[in-house]
Amino acid sequence: MIDRLLSLALQPDGSEVIAAMLAEDQRHFSGLSADEADWLRGHLYAAAALSLDPVLVAEPAREDLRTTISPVVLAGIARALRAMNAGIEWLADLDAAAHRIRFKDIYPEFRFDPTSSCCRPALTCLAELEAARAALAPDSGASAGVASNEAEGLSTLEAGLVTTKLENQSGMPTDLATLANGKPLVLVLFYTRCMDPLKCSLAIARLGLAASQLRDLAFAGLTYDPAFDTPHRLLGYGGTRKVAFGSNASLVRCTGDWSALRDRFELRAGYGAATLNAHARELFLIDRTRRLFRLPPDWLAEPERLQAFADGTDVLAITR
Repeated sequence: MIDRLLSLALQPDGSEVIAAMLAEDQRHFSGLSADEADWLRGHLYAAAALSLDPVLVAEPAREDLRTTISPVVLAGIARALRAMNAGIEWLADLDAAAHRIRFKDIYPEFRFDPTSSCCRPALTCLAELEAARAALAPDSGASAGVASNEAEGLSTLEAGLVTTKLENQSGMPTDLATLANGKPLVLVLFYTRCMDPLKCSLAIARLGLAASQLRDLAFAGLTYDPAFDTPHRLLGYGGTRKVAFGSNASLVRCTGDWSALRDRFELRAGYGAATLNAHARELFLIDRTRRLFRLPPDWLAEPERLQAFADGTDVLAITR
């Protein structure tokens, strides 16, 4: 695998291919444990550091830098940042990442050619992050890695998918149309076995807060792990994160065609033998006309932005 990644990195289109390989739902992550997936992800970033255009991995790198608790992944990102000559806009995220792994530093043991200027051997993960931080020139005008802050339209949901069988935290049957109840529906993906506190746990806490503030929208958390996340687990998970379950706030699992729902939403999740090994933060909005939008995940922490976007889509739907 290492030889293949190194060979790929040196190809003219290597940067583009590696960027595509970082998507959590790609086949090469299938069946891996979480640690194995992190090992591969870290090596993909380290391989990108040797490629012709490492800036192509900036968007997934920004997301992983903000959320992952894997030292290996962070070390790989650090190498990619140095190679792309990233600017000072990355500093806060680098510092936060270093703080998260300060008590579990390791040697990542990337086995790529150490002659490259961006690949120094025998550095711990924290040292890799510090080296990346030191390389961010204050006078750099680089804008690499500014994550997309725009919603992405994914067309209109088919009526059959809107009525796909779901079950809520109380064990009651439901579906997306019922959850929406005539309102725009904000849909958050999560699962209860997620070990990263900056992903699922924080997302559901934010869902609960946003739902309490925006009564004109409906909010639902949809689990990636419907076989394990029974109603009892959903109820407990939401309760400890202060979700006030009611007409506009639910946690649900799919009891119908989960594969069809996953494919239609283009969910960015990879599965190992027992559970997920990697996943992105994912936030969607379904408006009153069943149009589906993928939203920047940080919008969940900005209720006023969610409301403004939902209001705008309604106006757009009326004028068409």
